[in-house]
Amino acid sequence: MPKSTATRIGSYRDLDVWQLAMDIVIEIYRVTRAFPAEERFGLIAQLRRAAVAIPSNIAEGHNRLGSGEFRRFVSIARGSVAEVETQITVAVALGFVGADEVASLSSQLDRLSKMLFGLYRRLAPDAARRPPPAARRPSPVARRQPLTDSATPPSARSDSHAARARGCLTCQSRSAPPPSRQSQWDPPAKRRAAATA
Repeated sequence: MPKSTATRIGSYRDLDVWQLAMDIVIEIYRVTRAFPAEERFGLIAQLRRAAVAIPSNIAEGHNRLGSGEFRRFVSIARGSVAEVETQITVAVALGFVGADEVASLSSQLDRLSKMLFGLYRRLAPDAARRPPPAARRPSPVARRQPLTDSATPPSARSDSHAARARGCLTCQSRSAPPPSRQSQWDPPAKRRAAATA
């Protein structure tokens, strides 16, 4: 049974996202040729510049050292996709191009945005893919934390103290009532009651 071999990405030109971004650039140049001449330095220049920025950022990020750099440029490229989508919407609203004429282009841009988001997630480090600390289950050590006096209800504290007092001579001596004895400072009625007891 033959072994399946994965295609190695040796150049940014091998990336599907870069190839699709280049197709979009060519389509943007074709569509903007029909724009009014007065938009030469306005919407035409902005659309072409934003479109060219998409494959340019993908290529630059791929050739940077480290996946973190590549991931940052992929994020920038995805932002340029949203910029192109917005400017096409403006062109349609102004009547420079019909909505049906850019329907295929809009579909390509939506697909490219999703592909770039998928690439951005795949380039994330392992730590970024882990669930946040709040979503993790507490460790067994954390679950067995002893109850402190501040976290224990008063009734539970008193029961616990009573249980400890049964084996503690000091607590027994403290809890035992003092022996009845007369004092010269007792009132006469108390001395008489103690004498008859």
